[in-house]
Amino acid sequence: MKKQLYVTDLDKTWLRSDLSISDYSRKVWNTLVGKGVLLTFATARSYEKARSLLDGLSILQPCIVLNGALLIKNSVPLQIYEINNDWVRPIVNIGHHCGISPFILGVEGGKDVFAHSDPLSDFEQSFLNDRHNDPRLRYSRS
Repeated sequence: MKKQLYVTDLDKTWLRSDLSISDYSRKVWNTLVGKGVLLTFATARSYEKARSLLDGLSILQPCIVLNGALLIKNSVPLQIYEINNDWVRPIVNIGHHCGISPFILGVEGGKDVFAHSDPLSDFEQSFLNDRHNDPRLRYSRS
């Protein structure tokens, strides 16, 4: 008999608005997994960030992270979907032409990277100010 895989988002489903997981949600998740239910998550976050938010959850199935760019299990990438480097610069240039400084999330040397460049809008600057201690941040000259 085939088993069904259940995939959930994290925000406003398993995570509360303060990005914590309730004891009740943790118990439900772990009970389901303990009964053999195939349960995992998909998120725009990196694996490291998502995993840090899900402390205490039994995550046995591969996870979809970075908006589907990475399929990972137990910190080991199973599949990486990369944007061809020849496309990155034109995409960033189009963003700059439209007054947007794209944020680029990815993996470099096995570590999460969150790259940005100037110019930054007020919103983008505020977003980065809230994350000034994030070790993933990398500045890239335009």
